[in-house]
Amino acid sequence: MGGWHRAGVAGLIASCVLLVGSRFDLNPNLSDATLTQLRCEPPAVDVPIAVAVTRGFREFVYAGTLEGRDIAFEFGPAATEPVAELLRSCAPELRFEPVPEQRISVGEAAARFGAGRDYVGVIRFTRISMTATNTRIFIEVGLELELLSRDGSQHFALDGDGLGQARWYSNRSLRDAGREALAGALVSLRMRMEVWGPLLEPSSADPSSPTR
Repeated sequence: MGGWHRAGVAGLIASCVLLVGSRFDLNPNLSDATLTQLRCEPPAVDVPIAVAVTRGFREFVYAGTLEGRDIAFEFGPAATEPVAELLRSCAPELRFEPVPEQRISVGEAAARFGAGRDYVGVIRFTRISMTATNTRIFIEVGLELELLSRDGSQHFALDGDGLGQARWYSNRSLRDAGREALAGALVSLRMRMEVWGPLLEPSSADPSSPTR
């Protein structure tokens, strides 16, 4: 089933290098017009959800080298608020829960934030890649929203992928390609929410019952 797959996806698949000295910091912030286009209309989910947002997600920077130039994409800072706005537009009863850890499992999130919520989730990057040809640079961004029902009977993930292209040696083009990839991943995630969100059912378990 497209876009709906069992949880347990491996962590971030990205080849990052340690940067020293000067570098090009690129923040692929999305425009207000793009953010408006990302919204679910109408909302697709009518059950209460809590989503944990780790420090590792909020602060994530993808770093790489192109032709001897150090380049860093600040995808975490650029994605955090758009992800929050997107998911809240899809699920009006969704609550975001910032956590200080670099990463957290959905089971740990459920134990912490599950009271009064039918589902608890964790948002994460699953894939960031940058590849180059003679004339183009391709940037790919993958997002995943892993969800666990309060009674532990439903455990799944919704994913979104985006691809951007840049012209060689253009910092502005690289930044725009990062924006294109991030926006594409968010649009893809929104489409998954619109398709599968209405199928999320209220949990029958008592709010105080333990989660996995």
